[in-house]
Amino acid sequence: MISKFITALVVLASNFSPPICTGADPGDTQKAPRPSRSVRAGEAPSNAPKTVTNTPDEEGWSTFPLKYPAPVTRNDRITLVPKANGTVGAVVVRQNGIEMLLDKAYASAHIEGQGLVTRESYDPQKIAEEYGDALRALPPRPAKFLVYFREGKDLLTDESGQEIEKIIADLGSRPEPDVQVIGHTDTAGGREYNDKLSLQRAERVRAVLTHRGIKESSISVAGHGERELLVPTQDGVVEAGNRRVEINVR
Repeated sequence: MISKFITALVVLASNFSPPICTGADPGDTQKAPRPSRSVRAGEAPSNAPKTVTNTPDEEGWSTFPLKYPAPVTRNDRITLVPKANGTVGAVVVRQNGIEMLLDKAYASAHIEGQGLVTRESYDPQKIAEEYGDALRALPPRPAKFLVYFREGKDLLTDESGQEIEKIIADLGSRPEPDVQVIGHTDTAGGREYNDKLSLQRAERVRAVLTHRGIKESSISVAGHGERELLVPTQDGVVEAGNRRVEINVR
């Protein structure tokens, strides 16, 4: 009775061919390891692979791999979220010959399977509810600041003092900030002089930041002299827009 029941199960199994996994290669056993099923020696179906074990085990069972990997479903969603300043970029979603452009805030592509892509609009409130913890765990975005200096000196302008306060506030929101400080000059003065002055300006900013509690080890400084002008000028031109220090924060 038990033998007949097992034989019936084997017949059912031999008539069942699972669908191929989405995006999988039926001949690729390395990327998609296949399950196997067992039958009595000599009972393997005619379409079984040649790797059927010819030597049965102690109970007379032989094992061969299934023709296809087990079925896998998908439920992917790509949603375009606005930047912190409200601007929106764009992303192109490609899947199995389908191409979909997302260029509106909260535009979404829902991928349910091979060739099954639906355009949707995702609710901003749902994003906050469903992914709020993940979004809050992301590191702060990189930030860039500029402060300006008086002509021929390493003294900050009065307006730049207010910018320093913004920099300190941003650094305080980061657990382990990495700060790159790069000094620049205008084209007044010789190149060697400007290289030295630009470095002095960068070091001045580092001193201000460390005085406000930022770890010196987290700040790197460099002076680029007059080689990277923000405002293009001829040589020997005094230009306030080029007398600056750039602070990059990550």
